[in-house]
Amino acid sequence: MDMIVKRGGAWYAYEVKSSTRITPTYILDAALQYYVICHSGLDLADISIVNVNTDYERQGKLNYNELFKISSVRNEVMQKQDFVRDNLQRLLDIAGDPNQPSVQIGQQCFSPYACDFMGTCWKAIPENSVLNLNGVAKGELFQLYNNGIKTLDEIPLSYPLNKQLKLQVECGLSNNVHIDREGLGKFMDTIHYPLYFMDFETIMPAVPVFDKTHPYQHIPFQFSIHFKETKNAEPVHVDFLAEAGTDPRRQFVEELIRQTSVPGDILTYNATFERSILIQLKKQFPAYADAIDYIIYRIKDLMFPFENKLYYHPLMKGSYSIKNVLPALAGGIDYENLRIGSGSVAMTAFENLQSETDLYKIAETRDALKAYCQLDTLAMVKILDVLEHSLANNSGINKGGVTELVADDFEFDRDGQQFLEFFA
Repeated sequence: MDMIVKRGGAWYAYEVKSSTRITPTYILDAALQYYVICHSGLDLADISIVNVNTDYERQGKLNYNELFKISSVRNEVMQKQDFVRDNLQRLLDIAGDPNQPSVQIGQQCFSPYACDFMGTCWKAIPENSVLNLNGVAKGELFQLYNNGIKTLDEIPLSYPLNKQLKLQVECGLSNNVHIDREGLGKFMDTIHYPLYFMDFETIMPAVPVFDKTHPYQHIPFQFSIHFKETKNAEPVHVDFLAEAGTDPRRQFVEELIRQTSVPGDILTYNATFERSILIQLKKQFPAYADAIDYIIYRIKDLMFPFENKLYYHPLMKGSYSIKNVLPALAGGIDYENLRIGSGSVAMTAFENLQSETDLYKIAETRDALKAYCQLDTLAMVKILDVLEHSLANNSGINKGGVTELVADDFEFDRDGQQFLEFFA
C-alpha cells in the first residue's frame, strides 16, 4: 500500500500505479491490501487507485491534481474478499509444503507479469521448440508443448497451419533460407539511391518533464543515420544525441532536417514508429511542417520483406525483429556485447542522465547510447546488402518465383522428411 491517510477520524488507503488505466490485476492487488490492512486491526473507510491522466499537458509547474486520477474501488474490492481469503490459505499451504509444486509452464509464466522463476522452469526448452512458432495463440502453443509436442518435427501432420507457419516449420526442419524472389524483387524496386538508413530513440516519462508534453509522450532525443550515395558506396555515418537537462525536440528536428537535406529514399525498420514521431513533431513545430513532410514522404520500411516472409531464415525463429534478423543474415554482428542493447535500456539510460553528475558516467553512457543507435542503422545497411545479393544470386531451387537456399548442412529424420513431404 502506497499511502494511508487519516481524514476526519477515518482512514483512507491509496494504491498508486504508473498505469494509465485501472486493470483487473490492480483491483486484485487492492483487494489483497484491503484484506491485510483490515485484518491487522485498521478499519478503512475507503480504498482508491491513483493512476496517470494522459490528458494532462504540462504548462510550467506540475499540477499534481491534474496529473493523477483518483478512483474509489471499494465496491470492487469488497466483492473479492472471499477470493483473497481462500487463496491466502491455499498459498500458506503451498509455502509450508517441503516439496516444490509441480506446475507445467504456461501463460501464467507471463501474465500478469513475467515470472522470476522462468530461468529455472524454461531451461529445458529445446532449440527447435514449438513455442517459437510466431502467429499462434500462446495458449494453443502451451497446449501442444504440455501434451508432449515439444519440437517442430513432432507436430502432427493433421495439425492445421497457415501458409506462413508452414514456411517457418519447413525452414526450421530443413535449415533452408526461403526467398520469394518475385515479391522481394518488387519491394527492392521501390528502393532508390541515394539512400539514408535512419533510426530514432525516445524517452517516455510518466511525469512530463517538458512544457507542452503529456505523460508517456515519446520525446525523441537521439537519431543515427548511415548514408549511401550509391549501391557500391561506403556508408557515411552521422548522429545526434541531445544534451541532458533541456528539451531536445527542436534541436532534434532541426538537425534531422539538415542531415537528410540531400534527396534520397529513407529506410527505417518498423517505419510506423519513426513516422509517428515525425507527425508529432510537425504538430509541435509547424514552422518545419513542409520539411518534416518531405522526410515522411521518402520513408520506406525495411521490415516489410521479413514481416511478410519474402525472406525467411530459420535462425529468425519466427520473429521479424531486427534483433533476430541481423544475426541471422549477418553472422557475427549482434547486440549481445553492447552495454546498451535495447531501446528500453537506452530510454532508461538517457532518463538517468537527467540527474547524473559524474562526468565519467555521463561520457560512458553517451558513448554507449551512440554505439547502440549506430548499430541499429548499420544493421539495416548489412541487411539490405544481403537482400541485394540474394536477388543477384541465382543459385538454389527456384519454384514459382520462390528460391530456397540451404543455410547449412542439415539432415532430418524420417518423421521430419514425412512432414516436409506433406507440404510439398
